[in-house]
Amino acid sequence: MKFNPRVSSSQRKSRKVNFTTPSSVRRVLMSVPLSTNLQSKYNVCFIPVRKDDEVQVVRGTYKGHEVESSPTTGSLFYASPKSLREIEAGTTTNKVRATPDRVRIVTARCHE
Repeated sequence: MKFNPRVSSSQRKSRKVNFTTPSSVRRVLMSVPLSTNLQSKYNVCFIPVRKDDEVQVVRGTYKGHEVESSPTTGSLFYASPKSLREIEAGTTTNKVRATPDRVRIVTARCHE
C-alpha cells in the first residue's frame, strides 16, 4: 500500500529511477557496514565496497563465508564475493551475487 503521494507506485517509473541514478548516489547505495574493529579504526560505520576488500556474508545461504570481493556491479547494485559459486541443475556454475546489506567488510583495501 502506498502512503507517500510523492512516490510513484508504477513499476516502469521505479525501474527508470533505479537504473538512471548518478554514480554519486549509486556509491552511497553500494556502501557496506564495517566490522567493529574497522569501525573504531576509521571512525565510520559504512564505506563503499571495493574490488579487493575482504567481505563476510552475514545473511542468506552463504552466511559466515569470508571471501575477497570481485569488482562490484554498480549498475545492478550487487557486490560479488569472488570464490562463491552456485551450481545449477546441469554442470554450469554461476557467481553468487550479494546485495550490500548482506555483506560486511572484514579487511579493507587501503581506504583513505
